[in-house]
Amino acid sequence: MPSGQELIDLLAQGISPTGASVPAYSVDEAVLRRYLEPETAAVAAQATLDGPMSPHFRVDRGQMTVGANVIPTVVMIAADGVPRYADPQYSFVRVPAGGSLTLGGSNSNGMILIAIGGKGSPGAEGGQAEVAGGGDSLCIALGGEGGQGLKGAALPILGGVPQTGGNGSDGGRATVKGGDGSDLYAFAGDGGQGGTGSRGSDLFVQMSTMALTPNPSNSPILSVPSAGGKGGVGGGGGFAQCAGGDASYVRAAAGDGGAPGEGGPGGKGGTAYAGTNSAMTYGDGGQGQGGTGGAGGDTHAVTGANGRREEVPGKGGKPTNTSGPGAKPGPDGSQL
Repeated sequence: MPSGQELIDLLAQGISPTGASVPAYSVDEAVLRRYLEPETAAVAAQATLDGPMSPHFRVDRGQMTVGANVIPTVVMIAADGVPRYADPQYSFVRVPAGGSLTLGGSNSNGMILIAIGGKGSPGAEGGQAEVAGGGDSLCIALGGEGGQGLKGAALPILGGVPQTGGNGSDGGRATVKGGDGSDLYAFAGDGGQGGTGSRGSDLFVQMSTMALTPNPSNSPILSVPSAGGKGGVGGGGGFAQCAGGDASYVRAAAGDGGAPGEGGPGGKGGTAYAGTNSAMTYGDGGQGQGGTGGAGGDTHAVTGANGRREEVPGKGGKPTNTSGPGAKPGPDGSQL
């Protein structure tokens, strides 16, 4: 994986001069995430190898060439969420959120500062990223993506209620502060997709008097195929916040809500035989109801005199082609 100056050179593909004073730079979030998100996974993998005392983040330093300018640059990368380190006293693991971090300092005038939070593991939130820069700086924070909801638990063999998929988790917050004449970009993380509902229960027939309930007449105990479980709710998009000084440019772009979870597949049908000449055929159960999309993230941005601000609230999570019947979109975010 690229690091140091090699990574900074790649990130320069997403940053270009505008030829204006406000803003002085144009930033492409998609390009930055393309190169930074694999690094959050790499930091997590290294942290797993190094153990609990590892820093769970990485700092890369170098110089970025933007147009005719060569600018000192610092990039800080948090770790994706990973399972809890193995503990011989416990047989379970927990799934933590993506790593959060803060980057900044009093001597950051005229620098480029970039920070990204880690992606949440399934069922856990994305990490937060905060950048605090000086004057005439370019500061960029990218919140981590929220983890996908967990799949609904498997059903018991008889009489089980289909389980709803877990909710997707929220995207990480992005916060940026800077001095006069700075360009400030806060890109919050998207919410995770809701989890898939459990598979419905299959046709089940029990003729024996040793059934789960008393059955003295030896009549069949029948459980017909059920629909799958409902999809989980998508995670909410992360909150984006920017605050700049005079003649600064601030852009707060919130995360989008996660897509609704998919309804689980229906249980399998078949033919139930209750005696020599008695049979009834049942079809498969239907797909479970789709979930609801996550809410888009909110934004808040302020700037000083002669500054310019732009806010892009997140969009609510939308149903996909496979969400299932009844899936609903989530609400869009707002400017606060």
